Amino acid sequence: MDLVSRVSSVFWAEWFWLPRGYNWTTFTSTPEKLYPDFYWIYFPIPFSLLLFLVRILFEKKICDPIGRSMGISERRTHPPVSNRALEKEYRKKKKAPDGEQLKGLSKRTDLTTRQVESWFRQRKASETLSQLQKFSETGWRFFYYTAIFIYGLWAVSSKSWFYDTKECWRGYPLHAVDRDMWWYYMLELSFYWSLLISQFFDVRRKDFWQMFTHHVTTILLLTLSWMDNLVRMGSLVLIIHDVADVFLEAAKLARYANKPKLCDAFFIVFAVVWIISRMFIYPYVVVYTALFEACQTVALEGINCFPAYYVFNALIICLQVLHFIWTWYIVRIAVKSIRTGKTDDNRSDTEEEDEMDAGTDDAAQLGGGDSERRSPKAIGDLIKRPTHSHTVGDSASANGNTPRSTKSK
Repeated sequence: MDLVSRVSSVFWAEWFWLPRGYNWTTFTSTPEKLYPDFYWIYFPIPFSLLLFLVRILFEKKICDPIGRSMGISERRTHPPVSNRALEKEYRKKKKAPDGEQLKGLSKRTDLTTRQVESWFRQRKASETLSQLQKFSETGWRFFYYTAIFIYGLWAVSSKSWFYDTKECWRGYPLHAVDRDMWWYYMLELSFYWSLLISQFFDVRRKDFWQMFTHHVTTILLLTLSWMDNLVRMGSLVLIIHDVADVFLEAAKLARYANKPKLCDAFFIVFAVVWIISRMFIYPYVVVYTALFEACQTVALEGINCFPAYYVFNALIICLQVLHFIWTWYIVRIAVKSIRTGKTDDNRSDTEEEDEMDAGTDDAAQLGGGDSERRSPKAIGDLIKRPTHSHTVGDSASANGNTPRSTKSK
């Protein structure tokens, strides 16, 4: 316990986190004023699990019935015939082997190299979500972003700093936190914790690490701003980030519901809102006030900038860098959509769908004529193109009934 206390006291050193002349007892709440409490940062972690359960119920009880009524497919790819050697190898790498390893598996299983590749494709495809599952997941996010943006706009628009960003710094750090702002922060932190946790259980996509970085950065930014009583600044960051997500999820819902024109319309609105909110409002309001107005304003009240302030700014800039990266993707997709009439890009819905698509014709030859051509192209974490389940191979392609004379050399 002494070691834990010592590490905690070093990590939460007041000289690092707070302006000179202040300590953690400064934020002791009273019946008249509520200040950010250190222990509240742990509240979102268990609450995120509750939010995850709410998500499951919302998807099953509300989104699934709506999707079925719209005729959205529930069909998924069946797993291939069981093969212990191939399954063991798949669990190690989650991808098809190549080179000498592929030839070795071919000899061990008495299958052709093409059949081994097809088994891996079908095994990977069996883990992808059905169209209805994707619709339901998106429906939950659309509901959350819409609800939290409306609530956040209602809560923040009544505050002085919504209209004058210098109010984020006047009187700092003695800023009381209203109940509506407390709930706003706790709900947002809980949601991002749930996204971070569920990311490891959902289908893995190519921008996994970008999204992981985004979630971690957002959680750190919210936690730091709560600990340093920079709630006013943090609330502006949340509002700016939530508004575009509403239209993104709406576009994805339209895509899964097979409403391409509605999808394209929502996506164009999303692109415009994104560029305005994250490429103009965010840098010219949030980044500007954090980098320039903050020190100027608090200096007038005899307060010097402190080390944690620079950490806070680094996280803000990190988010802006991610905005630049995603804006490049969005603009490219929007331009292509205008030219071709299709909302699509060259990223795959998952890391290996390009490989699965390349081998679908081979799988059709091995598995018969029931295999449907699968369109793997998507917009990663943006607009997912509807995908159809397909069968890669039949029992002959996994149990070795094909004569060895057909094996690839």
